Order: sequence, then structure tokens, then C-alpha cells
Amino acid sequence: MPARLEGKIALVTGAGSGLGKAIALAFTREGASLVLGGRRAEPLEKTLREIADEGGTGLVAPGDVTRAADVRRIIETDLNHDFLQGLKKTGEYEALVRIHPLGFLGATDDVAHAAVYLASDEARWMTGVVLPVDGGISATM
Repeated sequence: MPARLEGKIALVTGAGSGLGKAIALAFTREGASLVLGGRRAEPLEKTLREIADEGGTGLVAPGDVTRAADVRRIIETDLNHDFLQGLKKTGEYEALVRIHPLGFLGATDDVAHAAVYLASDEARWMTGVVLPVDGGISATM
């Protein structure tokens, strides 16, 4: 049975210690390649060494994103179709897409997949969380 996250790349924030580090190591065991984020480079490097010791791959990206503000999250839906078409005519659509780290706007299925996970037994210990399904935009502002 293949690892659940084989071929995936994950950005784990707070990966130098605590929950972030535990998540990074769990993702490594499941086959993901990692980008380790956090405020302090030294603990991130230590986590990276542990990941390498387990046969995983990753890189360190220290930085503080705790002041993200004024985030524009766009999911393409029937409701905003006309609005987005208007942005395409003015050239503003391409600018909106360019600010998203993944290079495209979200689709309704992107949110649906997250909702399925949260409804599954795999998320049985999750309660009252804020789960941004935004293609990484909240980490860039």
C-alpha cells in the first residue's frame, strides 16, 4: 500500500517545534516532501535533519506570516461568474490569479474535498478549527 501523501509537497508552518514539528514528521512518514516554515531558522534546520534521517526530503523557509491581513480568497462559483468575467475584460483577473501562490483560483471541489476530510473519521479529533482552503494566499499577505 503506497504512502498516503506520496508525491505531495506540503508547507508546514511552525515546523521547528511542537505541533508543527509533529505534523512535519508525520507527513514525512506518509511520503510527502516538505517546505518547513516558521520564525526561527535553527529549530527548522533541526527538524529538517530529523526528516532526512527518516529518508524524507524538504527545505527550510523561515519567515513570520502572523500578520497576514486583507486577504483576497476567491473560489470560482456560479454566483461570482459574471464578476470574474468582468475582471477578465479589464485585465484584472490575471492580476488576481498572479497573487495566488498556486497560480490559479480555487474551485468548488477544492472546498468540497476539505469538507469530506473534515467529515471523515480521519478528522475525528478536530473540532472548531479554522481551515483556510485558499491556495496559500493567506500565507503571502
